Amino acid sequence: MKTIYQATVFIALILCVPAKKILGQQRVPVPYYQTISKSHDTSNIQTGRTFIRSLDTVGFYNMRGEYISINPVGIRRRDSLIVKQILEGNVPDSMKYFKKIIFTTDIVDSIPILRRKHSVEIQVLPDYLTIGTNEDFIRMPMTPQAAIEIADSLYCSLPTAYLVDKIADAAEGSIEPFPFRPVKDRNCQPYVFEDSNNAINALFKVKCYHFGQIINGLKKDVILSCKTNYYRELKDGDSTSCAAKDYTPEGTSRYETIYGWRRENGKNIQPSYSKHVNWYVDYSHGIRLIYRIIKIDGKKYDIYEVLQNSKLYRIISDEKECMHKYFLQKHSFPMK
Repeated sequence: MKTIYQATVFIALILCVPAKKILGQQRVPVPYYQTISKSHDTSNIQTGRTFIRSLDTVGFYNMRGEYISINPVGIRRRDSLIVKQILEGNVPDSMKYFKKIIFTTDIVDSIPILRRKHSVEIQVLPDYLTIGTNEDFIRMPMTPQAAIEIADSLYCSLPTAYLVDKIADAAEGSIEPFPFRPVKDRNCQPYVFEDSNNAINALFKVKCYHFGQIINGLKKDVILSCKTNYYRELKDGDSTSCAAKDYTPEGTSRYETIYGWRRENGKNIQPSYSKHVNWYVDYSHGIRLIYRIIKIDGKKYDIYEVLQNSKLYRIISDEKECMHKYFLQKHSFPMK
């Protein structure tokens, strides 16, 4: 019996070992969290479960306690709580490190910059933005405005659709997406965020994955796109009915763009989609950040500068035009 038990344990361990190509992924500290670690106040740390349940009445009710499915004032308040937790460092330890991914572009004769291959090196957070401790955490959906505020503070960027695919190609494993049936606005409620997170964690356990690995099938990514401007301020009077029908070069778009949610067969559930207003959030949305300093053929670039360059942008984006400068943050920082 002892021999059978030992053999069973050995087989289980083999099944839970990540693919060899992933063992070479290098972890790189997130500079922001290294900076705040010494002065970090741990008195306000909340577990994921505690935090998500504190949001039950935030974002969906007005000052009179009346339920409103789209309430910009409440959504801003909810976003501010999310941003505060993440920027104070209330995230699992593995989210304080990037994983380095290197890929080679394909040759595309019709696009001059892609007539030869390019080596691209990016550093990505291993999972979607998360609040909580190592043992009790929640992957936190949020508006793109909140995501951009966090990204700017961490010297990061949202990915393009093309980069979402490249991150998926480098994943250490996959789970089958776990969608919830839409019933009115139920999927926008915090308790569904928690239910979705619990389902993902259960699927991780079945596959012997652990938090901190890059795994496919978790969420749709909120992405950068030439169709959307996330720096547009959310106004109290905004509503679905007054959302712009199109974007303009002045940046009047009030939409967000989502993409991805790769199935185990390699196909994405969500094509690039820009019809949700930019304060819409549901359980399926995730925010994965990329460090703004990337390397192309060994040379360092700010990812925002690449996306605004009419030639270079095609190395990290498959859209038909480059990003407008006002769609990206104006400030810069020294490349390290």
